[in-house]
Amino acid sequence: MTTKIKAPRRRSAHTHAGELRLNCARDDGDTTCYLGLDLSLTCSGVVSIDKDGHIIKEVEIKGGKLRGAERLHHLKDCMTTQIHLLDRLGYTDIIAVIENYAMGIRGGKLASIGEWGGICRLLLYDRNIEYVEVSPTSLKKFVTGKGGSPKDVMMLETYKRWGKSFSSNDICDAYGLAQMGRHAREGNLTMTVPQKDAVDKTFNAG
Repeated sequence: MTTKIKAPRRRSAHTHAGELRLNCARDDGDTTCYLGLDLSLTCSGVVSIDKDGHIIKEVEIKGGKLRGAERLHHLKDCMTTQIHLLDRLGYTDIIAVIENYAMGIRGGKLASIGEWGGICRLLLYDRNIEYVEVSPTSLKKFVTGKGGSPKDVMMLETYKRWGKSFSSNDICDAYGLAQMGRHAREGNLTMTVPQKDAVDKTFNAG
């Protein structure tokens, strides 16, 4: 089940994530988790997983009918809530993986999503959270083996690879981003050739 965060109806209202069954940090003292962020002004997918791939939390953050600074303020508050949640659960080593801006975005929409992307990156920076930017093509290649796969193939391959079924494309992409970070960081995970190529291009470039 995905928790959906909807925009507040009034300026003074703030909507935070409803609690699901949450996974606390491991008993062996490992505090690592991977945070996948598929950012959008209308619906951002946010998924956190632990080093074993278990989902800690999955959330949709929605801007609703809000616009301008009011929408950005709401989105920032909701994302801050998710980061604080991981802190409270004992995850202190958080690696965030963000889907980078799509090249096809133009004009005012590019400026608006850039504002939200910048705010999110600043939130991570202020919390000393390491983040990596992944191109949409690299994410698709990691999940499906091909860089041009449509959304329905992404969802099907996610189920085939990890046994996870999502009703939301945004959550599915965020989960793939988190898994990409996990496979890049953990040294004992098997990867296909396309997965390794996508990880190397993103995490080991330069």
